[in-house]
Amino acid sequence: MLLWLAAEDRRFFSHSGIDPVRILKALIVDVRERDIAQGASTLTQQFVKNYFLTPERTWQRKFADAYMSILLEKRLSKEQSSNCTATRFILASQAHSAIVDLGKRRKHSSTNA
Repeated sequence: MLLWLAAEDRRFFSHSGIDPVRILKALIVDVRERDIAQGASTLTQQFVKNYFLTPERTWQRKFADAYMSILLEKRLSKEQSSNCTATRFILASQAHSAIVDLGKRRKHSSTNA
């Protein structure tokens, strides 16, 4: 779990739901590229977006997930927050695997029919 946190959000235990350093770095890259080339969402923001909001790429949604992430981090401990995120990630991965497996089985059964 700690390796996953370190890979996805290395300042997870030191930020309050949003990571100003990450936002600044992404902003610099985006200005240099003249496009939205790099994201700056923390794991908490990704959890909030996927669980409570929509994946739309608008400033309104970004401000909403940032605000909700700060509120969530005030209410939950870092351990609770990381458990929510990890559980959501694991369930999504298992659902994806189940769908892929089902597709493979259907394809296999249709070729043998």
